[in-house]
Amino acid sequence: MGAGDQIRAHANRLAAAPAKVSPLIVAATTKATLDTASMARELAPVDTGYLRASITTSTGSDGATVWGEATAGANYAVYVEHGTSRMAPQPYMGPAHEANAAKWLAALAQIGGQAL
Repeated sequence: MGAGDQIRAHANRLAAAPAKVSPLIVAATTKATLDTASMARELAPVDTGYLRASITTSTGSDGATVWGEATAGANYAVYVEHGTSRMAPQPYMGPAHEANAAKWLAALAQIGGQAL
């Protein structure tokens, strides 16, 4: 196989990469989002259980954009996370995000290696 053939073969693999990669990125993002929400539920302080129950996820993709988010819908969620002048913070979303962000980035790096 000559150099030109090798270059064409590599170019063909690069051209095919987006079709291979997109579903893998969606799957990795969905998993990271679900894992983040699960951990946030475990870390959230419990009084009535409403805060934990209000933690939901949404994921999606639109062309080249893939997104996922875990949110707490309780109207007081931000005050629990960050505290107030009368209450110390009890972080649950931030630590859950930090713990899972590195795993998501590692999954994306692995996907990049698989694409070629």
